[in-house]
Amino acid sequence: EMLIYLDIDIVVGRDINSFLNYARKRYNYGATYDHEQHNDVGNSSSSNSVTKVGVDEKESRIYLFEDMNMPLHGGITLVERGSSEYCLEKWRSEQDKNPKQAYDQVALLHIWNQNQSGDTKCRVVQMKRTKKNLVFPTEGKMRTLMETGRSFPTFVHVTNNQRAGKIPDDVQNEFYSKVLELTDQERNSISS
Repeated sequence: EMLIYLDIDIVVGRDINSFLNYARKRYNYGATYDHEQHNDVGNSSSSNSVTKVGVDEKESRIYLFEDMNMPLHGGITLVERGSSEYCLEKWRSEQDKNPKQAYDQVALLHIWNQNQSGDTKCRVVQMKRTKKNLVFPTEGKMRTLMETGRSFPTFVHVTNNQRAGKIPDDVQNEFYSKVLELTDQERNSISS
């Protein structure tokens, strides 16, 4: 069973199934791996195929997007029930060790650095951020997306405590009304 955690300030802008299919194909999300046979996502030391094994194997995985300023962004986390628990516990433990650095991003960075140093019992899979799957919009990006009429990205992360304060309310209201395909009645009930 696959699960997705989303921060509260993330809006889903399109059918999430297309993203899940992308994550399955590109990052083998949903597969568990035999740690002895696979060194990295999709790369087998013995062949080009990926071998699925039981969830009780040695390696735990979590999947996160790359961030704008750090290797990982914790606002969207993909996990696999039964095989991601070790990574999630490690992430929580890193946060507990450093209570003065209360940010989950700092704890995530510690785990990422451990991964880069060879600790692979918890494999952190970095998913590339594209305009199609994740945007951190500015006022200009919101206006461009609305004007072009193209489909919206799968995930739109405004970051309530930073970017949202820099984008006028009327632009945000119009943008989210379009992303969420709100009716006039729904729009009016929100703005009143």
